[in-house]
Amino acid sequence: MDEVSEWLDDVSVKNTIISVIQYDNQFYIVDGHTHCFVAFQKGVIDIPVEIYDIDNTSVEMQLYLDCIKWCEQENIYHINDLSHRILAEKEFEKLWIERCQNHMKDIQDARDADIAYREHLNHKVTYTHEEVMKHFKL
Repeated sequence: MDEVSEWLDDVSVKNTIISVIQYDNQFYIVDGHTHCFVAFQKGVIDIPVEIYDIDNTSVEMQLYLDCIKWCEQENIYHINDLSHRILAEKEFEKLWIERCQNHMKDIQDARDADIAYREHLNHKVTYTHEEVMKHFKL
């Protein structure tokens, strides 16, 4: 956080882009939380953002939606709500980054299993009368 605080000046703010997604007529930060937080704490309210164009059915979008739910469960609705949740980098890695990576893997695994199951249901095998007779030794 100190490194980011030192980074902040008028030029750095203009050269920093915060990545956001738009969902349900709301904007959510997906990258640049620390820069945004430090800027807000220092009174900067105009920061360039890039709206991240994402497929609403993607694994990544599902992760973002779940992250939004996690934040809501912790009463985090605004960047300033993080002010009492400052973590050391290793703690942040463990508590947030690893959680997100593991959850994304779980989402992908569930989708892969669903696809495999659907393919199994659609897999039809046709046997000739002779093959059935031979298989059952009739």
